[in-house]
Amino acid sequence: MSVSQLVFKNAPVPDTDSKVYQWVGFGVFAVGAATMLVLSRGKTVSERKFHQMLGIVMVFVGLSYYSQAIGMGVVVVDGRPVPVSRYVDWILSTPIVLGSILNLAGADFNRILFLGAMDASMMACTLLGALTTQSEKWGFFTMGAIIFLGIVYDLFATHRPAALEISAHHGKVFNHLSFSLVALWACYPVAYIIGTTMRILSPEMETLAFLILDILTKAAWGGYLIARTGELEGRMGKVPAKLAEYQRIRGDSEETLEDTIGA
Repeated sequence: MSVSQLVFKNAPVPDTDSKVYQWVGFGVFAVGAATMLVLSRGKTVSERKFHQMLGIVMVFVGLSYYSQAIGMGVVVVDGRPVPVSRYVDWILSTPIVLGSILNLAGADFNRILFLGAMDASMMACTLLGALTTQSEKWGFFTMGAIIFLGIVYDLFATHRPAALEISAHHGKVFNHLSFSLVALWACYPVAYIIGTTMRILSPEMETLAFLILDILTKAAWGGYLIARTGELEGRMGKVPAKLAEYQRIRGDSEETLEDTIGA
């Protein structure tokens, strides 16, 4: 017998509650994606990048909930339905969410790409864990947790100081956004353990738990990101180039990046 007994389905998920939650998720993120598109109008290129990034995230999440609601790509693992599109969404969308906060700190493309790839690997661990039997789940969970801790460490050890060097207010905005994002993300492993891994939650309650977390982490937090970065309008376009310039001189000068930007 293989590691897991998998049965691929292409029919609606049988329990009504899960379908209701999935249709609600689709509606919330369809509206959210349209809202980001509307809000981006009239913004400069540097200002609307956050709207575009979050809009793409909400498209991915909306597609995931739509596919779940129509029962597409459901895999039955040891008698429990596993919606594969949920984890595909996480693999695609969470690196973009992470990229938005890294962009705020002036991280370069290579750094964002590296941490985004690590994030996608972490999410791949959740998918693989969901497709395996009880004993093997913990190995994938542990690997994902280690990657998560590495990302959090880099976020606060490297990018938080960079944001603070841009300006005190910029650093304050980054702190609020990054701490709230990490706090919300830390709730996912809890739901994953008691739902997917230990199966204490029923499939419908697991769906509800992840729906609430998705709304908080992507829709609500995304709105908070737009609101807070709106306070920085007029300065965002200067940050990446000025950050690189400041990084070259900060070892030999007491000048702050706020002075460099304002020059």
